[in-house]
Amino acid sequence: MAHPTVAVNELSVQGARLKLRHAGRGRPILYLHDELSSEWNPFLDRLSEEFQVFAPDIPGFGGSERPEWLDTVEDAAFFLADVVDALQGDSPIGVVAAGLGGWLALEMALRSVDRFEGLVLIGSPGLEIE
Repeated sequence: MAHPTVAVNELSVQGARLKLRHAGRGRPILYLHDELSSEWNPFLDRLSEEFQVFAPDIPGFGGSERPEWLDTVEDAAFFLADVVDALQGDSPIGVVAAGLGGWLALEMALRSVDRFEGLVLIGSPGLEIE
């Protein structure tokens, strides 16, 4: 198995700087990391063999800034939806997410289901629904 070339860029969304890793070809997917590590890993190597993988550091993690106004999971979900718009425009994207990233992906999907082709969640906490 060949290791992909991983590009590391910065993406500016709502005035905040995000670290974005990108590799692969094919249908695009967004990978949202868990609370333990935002680093590229062998799982992402494997995904990038079949997909174009976009893996931003969630705001406040790794190399990404957290805007001062971002205080809640809901704030983060809306912010990450704007990240999807910056990456894909109006085109839907698949999402693979783990842990905290999975929770954020669920929150994003609740607010804008038309942006997503599907969700794959790994060890994700559930939603808080009243």
